[in-house]
Amino acid sequence: VKRFQRDLHDCANCIQDAKTLKERVVTMYRTYVDDADIIADSESGVRTSEEKRQRDHLEKTVGALKRQLASDADSRRVEFHRIMRENQRLMREVEALRVKSFDGVVVTAVK
Repeated sequence: VKRFQRDLHDCANCIQDAKTLKERVVTMYRTYVDDADIIADSESGVRTSEEKRQRDHLEKTVGALKRQLASDADSRRVEFHRIMRENQRLMREVEALRVKSFDGVVVTAVK
């Protein structure tokens, strides 16, 4: 930090000479700003937009899957109720046939 302050103070001393000031500022920039930081920042921007695009895609996919799950659950519920009604109807029919067959048969006890 002290070195940066010293270099900045040296730049301030050259404020009257624009060309020298520019050279010192460029030198300070090269000294204190790492090229890898600049590249990382630009990649970070690309990465951020890519992450946003992927997040949007995943949110749409999750929404579609939730709708499909609700639709499938509704279909299963309707099918379950249809099968239950059919089973109840068949059970009543079996009971009616059982009653009808016992009406015509005389039960005798074997001794």
